[in-house]
Amino acid sequence: LGSFRSLARAILRDHAMQRFLDLDNSDKDDPNENFARELLELFTLGVNNGYTERDIREAARALTGFTFDWDTRRFGYDPSRHDGGVKRIFGRSGRFTPGDVVDLAISNPHHAPYLCRKLWGYFTPRPCPPATLKRMVAAYRASGTQIRPVLRIILTHPALYAGLGE
Repeated sequence: LGSFRSLARAILRDHAMQRFLDLDNSDKDDPNENFARELLELFTLGVNNGYTERDIREAARALTGFTFDWDTRRFGYDPSRHDGGVKRIFGRSGRFTPGDVVDLAISNPHHAPYLCRKLWGYFTPRPCPPATLKRMVAAYRASGTQIRPVLRIILTHPALYAGLGE
Protein backbone atom coordinates (compact mmCIF):
# COMPACT_ATOMS: atom_id res chain seq x y z
CA LEU A 1 0.00 0.00 0.00
CA GLY A 2 3.06 2.25 0.25
CA SER A 3 5.43 3.77 -2.25
CA PHE A 4 5.78 2.01 -5.58
CA ARG A 5 9.10 3.81 -6.04
CA SER A 6 10.39 2.17 -2.84
CA LEU A 7 9.10 -1.22 -3.97
CA ALA A 8 10.76 -0.89 -7.38
CA ARG A 9 14.03 0.18 -5.76
CA ALA A 10 13.82 -2.85 -3.46
CA ILE A 11 13.67 -5.08 -6.54
CA LEU A 12 17.22 -3.92 -7.31
CA ARG A 13 18.39 -5.29 -3.97
CA ASP A 14 16.37 -8.49 -4.02
CA HIS A 15 18.85 -11.32 -4.45
CA ALA A 16 16.36 -13.66 -6.11
CA MET A 17 15.56 -11.00 -8.71
CA GLN A 18 19.25 -10.21 -9.20
CA ARG A 19 20.05 -13.87 -9.76
CA PHE A 20 17.00 -14.81 -11.81
CA LEU A 21 17.23 -11.78 -14.11
CA ASP A 22 21.03 -11.85 -14.51
CA LEU A 23 21.71 -8.58 -12.73
CA ASP A 24 24.44 -10.15 -10.63
CA ASN A 25 27.80 -10.13 -12.37
CA SER A 26 26.61 -7.74 -15.08
CA ASP A 27 29.53 -5.39 -15.42
CA LYS A 28 30.70 -2.43 -17.46
CA ASP A 29 32.54 -4.69 -19.93
CA ASP A 30 29.52 -6.94 -20.51
CA PRO A 31 26.22 -5.39 -19.38
CA ASN A 32 23.33 -7.86 -19.33
CA GLU A 33 20.03 -6.42 -20.63
CA ASN A 34 17.69 -8.95 -19.00
CA PHE A 35 17.01 -7.09 -15.75
CA ALA A 36 16.63 -3.73 -17.51
CA ARG A 37 14.16 -5.19 -20.01
CA GLU A 38 12.05 -6.88 -17.34
CA LEU A 39 12.09 -3.81 -15.09
CA LEU A 40 10.59 -1.78 -17.94
CA GLU A 41 8.31 -4.44 -19.47
CA LEU A 42 6.90 -6.12 -16.37
CA PHE A 43 7.09 -3.63 -13.54
CA THR A 44 7.08 -0.04 -14.75
CA LEU A 45 6.01 0.58 -18.36
CA GLY A 46 4.68 -2.48 -20.16
CA VAL A 47 5.79 -4.01 -23.43
CA ASN A 48 6.89 -1.47 -26.06
CA ASN A 49 5.36 1.38 -24.08
CA GLY A 50 7.48 4.52 -23.95
CA TYR A 51 10.98 3.14 -24.42
CA THR A 52 13.30 1.90 -27.14
CA GLU A 53 15.88 -0.86 -27.43
CA ARG A 54 18.51 1.82 -26.93
CA ASP A 55 16.86 2.77 -23.63
CA ILE A 56 17.15 -0.87 -22.54
CA ARG A 57 20.81 -1.08 -23.53
CA GLU A 58 21.63 2.19 -21.76
CA ALA A 59 19.65 1.16 -18.66
CA ALA A 60 21.61 -2.11 -18.62
CA ARG A 61 24.83 -0.08 -18.51
CA ALA A 62 23.48 1.90 -15.55
CA LEU A 63 22.53 -1.34 -13.78
CA THR A 64 26.07 -2.75 -13.78
CA GLY A 65 28.16 -3.43 -10.69
CA PHE A 66 26.05 -5.95 -8.78
CA THR A 67 27.95 -9.13 -7.95
CA PHE A 68 27.48 -12.69 -6.75
CA ASP A 69 30.30 -14.79 -5.37
CA TRP A 70 29.59 -18.49 -5.93
CA ASP A 71 32.16 -19.61 -3.35
CA THR A 72 30.75 -17.56 -0.48
CA ARG A 73 27.21 -17.34 -1.87
CA ARG A 74 27.24 -13.59 -1.22
CA PHE A 75 25.67 -10.81 -3.22
CA GLY A 76 27.28 -7.42 -3.34
CA TYR A 77 27.96 -4.29 -5.32
CA ASP A 78 31.37 -3.37 -6.69
CA PRO A 79 31.55 0.27 -7.87
CA SER A 80 34.63 -0.55 -9.97
CA ARG A 81 32.43 -2.85 -12.10
CA HIS A 82 29.78 -0.16 -12.63
CA ASP A 83 29.70 1.72 -15.93
CA GLY A 84 30.08 5.29 -14.73
CA GLY A 85 29.95 6.79 -18.20
CA VAL A 86 27.27 9.05 -19.58
CA LYS A 87 24.13 7.21 -20.68
CA ARG A 88 21.03 8.39 -22.52
CA ILE A 89 17.76 6.94 -21.20
CA PHE A 90 14.31 8.24 -22.22
CA GLY A 91 15.96 11.22 -23.87
CA ARG A 92 17.84 12.25 -20.72
CA SER A 93 21.62 12.08 -20.36
CA GLY A 94 23.66 11.52 -17.24
CA ARG A 95 25.97 9.27 -15.28
CA PHE A 96 23.05 7.17 -14.14
CA THR A 97 23.17 4.68 -11.26
CA PRO A 98 20.87 1.68 -10.70
CA GLY A 99 18.52 3.77 -8.54
CA ASP A 100 18.36 6.40 -11.27
CA VAL A 101 17.03 3.79 -13.71
CA VAL A 102 14.07 3.15 -11.40
CA ASP A 103 13.45 6.88 -10.98
CA LEU A 104 13.62 7.49 -14.73
CA ALA A 105 11.18 4.66 -15.43
CA ILE A 106 8.71 5.89 -12.81
CA SER A 107 8.92 9.47 -14.06
CA ASN A 108 8.19 8.28 -17.62
CA PRO A 109 4.72 9.55 -18.58
CA HIS A 110 3.68 6.01 -19.57
CA HIS A 111 4.37 4.57 -16.11
CA ALA A 112 1.39 5.78 -14.06
CA PRO A 113 -1.30 4.75 -16.60
CA TYR A 114 0.38 1.36 -17.05
CA LEU A 115 0.54 0.65 -13.32
CA CYS A 116 -3.00 1.88 -12.67
CA ARG A 117 -4.38 -0.33 -15.48
CA LYS A 118 -2.47 -3.31 -14.07
CA LEU A 119 -3.89 -2.71 -10.60
CA TRP A 120 -7.41 -2.29 -11.97
CA GLY A 121 -7.05 -5.50 -13.97
CA TYR A 122 -5.99 -7.41 -10.89
CA PHE A 123 -9.39 -6.77 -9.30
CA THR A 124 -11.74 -6.97 -12.27
CA PRO A 125 -11.71 -8.19 -15.87
CA ARG A 126 -13.92 -5.24 -16.83
CA PRO A 127 -12.15 -2.51 -18.82
CA CYS A 128 -11.18 0.50 -16.77
CA PRO A 129 -13.40 3.50 -17.59
CA PRO A 130 -11.23 6.30 -19.03
CA ALA A 131 -12.38 8.83 -16.41
CA THR A 132 -11.50 6.38 -13.65
CA LEU A 133 -8.06 5.75 -15.11
CA LYS A 134 -7.51 9.50 -15.22
CA ARG A 135 -8.52 9.79 -11.53
CA MET A 136 -6.23 6.91 -10.54
CA VAL A 137 -3.27 8.36 -12.43
CA ALA A 138 -3.82 11.78 -10.86
CA ALA A 139 -4.09 10.26 -7.36
CA TYR A 140 -0.97 8.15 -7.89
CA ARG A 141 1.11 11.06 -9.12
CA ALA A 142 -0.20 13.50 -6.48
CA SER A 143 0.64 11.01 -3.71
CA GLY A 144 4.25 10.57 -4.84
CA THR A 145 3.74 7.00 -6.16
CA GLN A 146 1.67 5.69 -3.26
CA ILE A 147 -0.47 2.63 -4.02
CA ARG A 148 -3.11 3.21 -1.31
CA PRO A 149 -4.96 6.09 -3.05
CA VAL A 150 -5.19 4.10 -6.29
CA LEU A 151 -6.58 1.06 -4.50
CA ARG A 152 -9.10 3.25 -2.70
CA ILE A 153 -10.45 4.39 -6.06
CA ILE A 154 -10.57 0.84 -7.39
CA LEU A 155 -12.12 -0.76 -4.32
CA THR A 156 -14.83 1.87 -4.03
CA HIS A 157 -15.70 1.95 -7.73
CA PRO A 158 -19.23 0.70 -8.52
CA ALA A 159 -17.98 -1.26 -11.55
CA LEU A 160 -16.06 -3.55 -9.23
CA TYR A 161 -19.32 -4.67 -7.61
CA ALA A 162 -21.65 -4.59 -10.63
CA GLY A 163 -23.60 -7.81 -11.08
CA LEU A 164 -22.70 -9.29 -7.69
CA GLY A 165 -26.28 -9.40 -6.42
CA GLU A 166 -27.70 -11.10 -9.49
